[in-house]
Amino acid sequence: MRLHHAALVLLVLACRARDSSQAGGAPPAAAPPRQVTLTPDSSPGPSPQPTSILRALYERLTAGEDRVAVRSKFGEPHRTTAQAQPNLHDATATDTLVQWSYDHLRFQFLVAAGNEFLLETRAAADHPAVVPLIGQLGTLEVTEATLGAPEWTTALADTVVYGYNVPYPEIGVAQNAINLYFVRGHLVFVSAVPYVD
Repeated sequence: MRLHHAALVLLVLACRARDSSQAGGAPPAAAPPRQVTLTPDSSPGPSPQPTSILRALYERLTAGEDRVAVRSKFGEPHRTTAQAQPNLHDATATDTLVQWSYDHLRFQFLVAAGNEFLLETRAAADHPAVVPLIGQLGTLEVTEATLGAPEWTTALADTVVYGYNVPYPEIGVAQNAINLYFVRGHLVFVSAVPYVD
């Protein structure tokens, strides 16, 4: 809009200069060319797209991809549990499910055949790392208006879970997920769930 206005002003000035030169008087002295300065529009930029919100949230929650990274970032967990479970692909092998808990933050890892995988990071809705990204998603209605309809939902008693896939088309991964947990319609925590085969 400002660019259109500046162009209109220049057009009017050019017409005036032409009219005065055609009036028969002496041609006007050469004036230095006018500088048009465009000021940035004060209107707010476009709202972040749902995919960018989900990706930023997923990346923030999965920054601690293994126990070494999590320990270096948050220190020793306040609570640790480990539970053996059968391997899904090899009935003769046993895996270990490890959970680490901190204030308002929980990590779940799978240790299988000497490898470690992050299965889930769960954060309270008021955790400082996620508040800037989900602070506006306080209710089911606002979340759906901001992120669109969830790709899946689950309900159990007074808890409703909205699930969204986090696409990474550049690497062919589309099954990483963000789950939003609502109790009586209000967001209480969020989790990032990497795809692990």
